[in-house]
Amino acid sequence: MKLRHLYSVIFAAFGAYLFTTSDVLASENSTGLYVNGSIGKSFWNVDCPASSNCKSNDTGYRLLAGYSFNPHWGSELAYYSLGTVHANAYDPVYGMVPAASLKASGIEFAGVYREDLGSRIALFARLGVGQTKTESSYTPVSKSLPLSYSANRTQLVYGLGITYGLSANLAIRADLDARRVNAGNGNSGNVTSATIGLQANF
Repeated sequence: MKLRHLYSVIFAAFGAYLFTTSDVLASENSTGLYVNGSIGKSFWNVDCPASSNCKSNDTGYRLLAGYSFNPHWGSELAYYSLGTVHANAYDPVYGMVPAASLKASGIEFAGVYREDLGSRIALFARLGVGQTKTESSYTPVSKSLPLSYSANRTQLVYGLGITYGLSANLAIRADLDARRVNAGNGNSGNVTSATIGLQANF
């Protein structure tokens, strides 16, 4: 009986420690400055007409700094790269273009709403404005003229995400974001990004 009582005391103490640690973790993560670096995939939803080969996804990444004003509301400023997509496409002037690429990167500012699900897990939604610069290059068969352009587009950025706290100052963060970009010749397309990385709280 004494041994069982000792085990009960140990487990109760351990449970109380975990509960206290979790509460501290939740409270320390609720406000203040944080930074995040993440990497993942960008999926481009753009037309690829008359093409023999079209790659519509690539590796993307994002670096951001954010500030939580209270346990629910905050804001973020970020730089992101959506990667580069490639295609062989038919050009009405130059014919079949064997090498074409389109890449995009930009900056964004977003408001964040966060809802804690327990002490370590939190869901959040983002809504803001981003400016994306797209750069396109073509290599026609003749190669007589350099064909390239760049364009900027300001658009809404929105997304959802989840964080899992590893400690009071470090968390795993996963995001799913969407935005529109210029796709050349007056066209535009949607790009969806799925990333995962680490978030450090200060």
